[in-house]
Amino acid sequence: MNNNMTLNEYQKAAMTTCTESSNNCMYGFAGLNAEVGEINDKVAKAIRKEIVVIRDNNVGPDINAYDGALPNDAYREFHDGMKKELGDVMWFCA
Repeated sequence: MNNNMTLNEYQKAAMTTCTESSNNCMYGFAGLNAEVGEINDKVAKAIRKEIVVIRDNNVGPDINAYDGALPNDAYREFHDGMKKELGDVMWFCA
């Protein structure tokens, strides 16, 4: 996805990958629910493994997840996984 793409442009581009069998509300609702569940699973595991912590109702990196100025491998993996899952959620919303 182009970083300067509008939401309408993204929706149009996303729909070029939509198959006939997935172009219905039931597939959309089921898929969106599954992707949100994957996000919840990643957050729960990251909290349990202390990769992220909850502070003032915000989920963020654990101060120990940083090695100098850069996040460690576990946090980078969590961050990259979240970007992928959020991209999947965006597709279902489109």
